[in-house]
Amino acid sequence: NRRDKSRCYKSTQHSPEIFQFSEDEEIKNTLWNLYWQQLAIYKKNNSYSINTNDFNIPQYVSCRPEINFYKSPFSFEISSASCDNKLVWIINHKGKIYSRNLAN
Repeated sequence: NRRDKSRCYKSTQHSPEIFQFSEDEEIKNTLWNLYWQQLAIYKKNNSYSINTNDFNIPQYVSCRPEINFYKSPFSFEISSASCDNKLVWIINHKGKIYSRNLAN
């Protein structure tokens, strides 16, 4: 069962406050999920994949951003534009997540 992320609580002394995950955090969660799938594919096949059919792509975000895959013999990157199309989020073979501004 996937927990309802829209109702996470921040503890305070008197009352709980509702904490909302941003769409960017949801995209980063999707990239982490795909990162671990990519490592499992490499372990099984001794190569990375860019075939979307090899992945179970989670749909956490309501805007359904496109996921892009890049590979070389020794590395990979998985990327997704933010829902507002101002950034692209990238995770690389080392597990580093970073963003770049998209050109206007």
